[in-house]
Amino acid sequence: MSFMYNAYNAYNACITINEVKQQIIEKEEIKHETNNKIYSYYMIQFFKDIFFHPKVTFIIFSIFITIYMSFLFYEHAFDGDHFLKLGPSDDLAFIGMKINTWKKVYAMYAIGFFSTLLIAYHQTVMYDFIHSKIWNQAYEEKIELSKTFTIMLMSFEPFFYFLLRIMQFYVTMTMQLQFLIPELIAQCLVDIPYGIMKANEKKYAK
Repeated sequence: MSFMYNAYNAYNACITINEVKQQIIEKEEIKHETNNKIYSYYMIQFFKDIFFHPKVTFIIFSIFITIYMSFLFYEHAFDGDHFLKLGPSDDLAFIGMKINTWKKVYAMYAIGFFSTLLIAYHQTVMYDFIHSKIWNQAYEEKIELSKTFTIMLMSFEPFFYFLLRIMQFYVTMTMQLQFLIPELIAQCLVDIPYGIMKANEKKYAK
């Protein structure tokens, strides 16, 4: 009887030891998993604070552009007559139209300038209206336009934008600086004042 009792106690002791071991293993696994989560969180925060900061992004972008342009100049990408050529030429074409007179060159200046100007203007106005109001689920205030006009506007908007983008694309594909400068001027005329206006609406630390 004493032998059976001792065997029973030994069996219970083994079970208790195994349960304790299992609990220790489970606690270690939970601790390891928690440490991994904490490590992952701080790593994500670290990369977020560095690479998603506007100042860092601006520096990276500036360095990349500097290296990229330096490489192009080093490889004599702009040394040819085509890119820096000014005026009409029989080798130039916009879609199917040869740009072989000054009248057509001036027309291309206007096309590049106004197509880029309208695209930039369209993007700024439509972004505020469509993205900030129509597609924004949190926006619950009354929209100042009628529902019919809003639907019509959103239906025609892709076609207008597509046509302007096609025109701008073919102007860019002439691959001449004389046609790219009007596009740059038009882009700056819209984006810089709009950016300053948006910046003035916010509060800052300094």
